[in-house]
Amino acid sequence: MRRALICAVALFGLAADAAAALQPGAPRDVRTARPADATARSGAPMEDWTVELVDPRSRAQIALRVFRSPDEGMGARLDLNHGGRTLSTDDIAYRPAITRGPGAWTIRLSSPTSEASVRLARPRPGVTAQRWRLGREAGFAEHVTLSWSTPVATSRAAGSVRIGDKTVHLRGWRGSLEHRWGTFSHLWQAWDHLGAGLVHTRGGSAWMLQGLNRRDLLTGAGARDAFWLGLLVHVTPARTTFCRPRIVRRRWLVGLDGPLAVANFRASCGGRSVRFRRLPGDIVLGNEFGELGEDARASARPRGAAWLRYGGHDY
Repeated sequence: MRRALICAVALFGLAADAAAALQPGAPRDVRTARPADATARSGAPMEDWTVELVDPRSRAQIALRVFRSPDEGMGARLDLNHGGRTLSTDDIAYRPAITRGPGAWTIRLSSPTSEASVRLARPRPGVTAQRWRLGREAGFAEHVTLSWSTPVATSRAAGSVRIGDKTVHLRGWRGSLEHRWGTFSHLWQAWDHLGAGLVHTRGGSAWMLQGLNRRDLLTGAGARDAFWLGLLVHVTPARTTFCRPRIVRRRWLVGLDGPLAVANFRASCGGRSVRFRRLPGDIVLGNEFGELGEDARASARPRGAAWLRYGGHDY
């Protein structure tokens, strides 16, 4: 009995040390996502849902974002990149329906210029990470926070999406569903250099990445990577695991107002490493975060259909 008690105390001490070692602002409450994590958080000033669909056989990509925020108001945006054409619409007056049924999620929307009926079958959950703590936004919020959930990290997508005269039938596509909420605005300066990526790998598995910087910790050489607050998630049909990676970002694409994107992104922890590389010359979908940035297809190691996202602010 005494030995068991000593072991329990030792394990508790290790857990406490691990929690204490987390960088300021990193989420401490991380667990496997549940379907209920896609439920609306009406008390949060900012909230959005993102459905990302990618074709493993080409660079085609479809993104649906449903949002409400202090700077954008309420709305939805649908972007399609297929066969060298990029089409977008934001005339979706009625909120798209994102529902969970037996063995699948369903997304439906209709507008004067678009419609979609998509089924995400064999969904594998990612994680729910509650409350990145990102400091103070003068004049707006004493505590800027962001929570992130991936009720579907990877799935088999079927159905169709239409924008204007272009209809895409989803045969063999892969899909994901993210939900974010918090005391947060895309335009606030408390955060910067958000990076996210996902690669759908064989056998219904995936690697997923999400993180960002606290603006008040961006001091000194190398601070962007050294103080990045993020998670690397590994999803298989059997389980969902995560770790807090070290990252290296290379080939920053910079405009007159600041960074626009990152071409190479590597995340390592737990003896594993995942790499994303922005595909050159690819058509970029509408950005989800920040004044500057992009959401584009990528190549990845391990191999699979992948996308990479960046969001940031001007200098």
